[in-house]
Amino acid sequence: MEVRILGDSIVLVQPSGYANLNDMKNAVDLTIKAIEAAIPDTKSYIHIADYTLVHGVSYRGRKHLIDSVKKRQRLLALIFCGLSPFK
Repeated sequence: MEVRILGDSIVLVQPSGYANLNDMKNAVDLTIKAIEAAIPDTKSYIHIADYTLVHGVSYRGRKHLIDSVKKRQRLLALIFCGLSPFK
């Protein structure tokens, strides 16, 4: 998984491979750590999640990701790429 900070307020997350619930939890934790390290607490940010190279994300994994995003108070916008909708 790659996490990049673009400019001073855009987070690009690009995981790849198969992702189960535990993998999604680890991805969320890594993303949050990168945000905390690179973006000041007083600044909002945009999160781009590119999941085009991820396969097999379970419903629970997707739900965990969405639930974690809902808790982020500084999140200005979320852009998903390549993640199919819930079934």
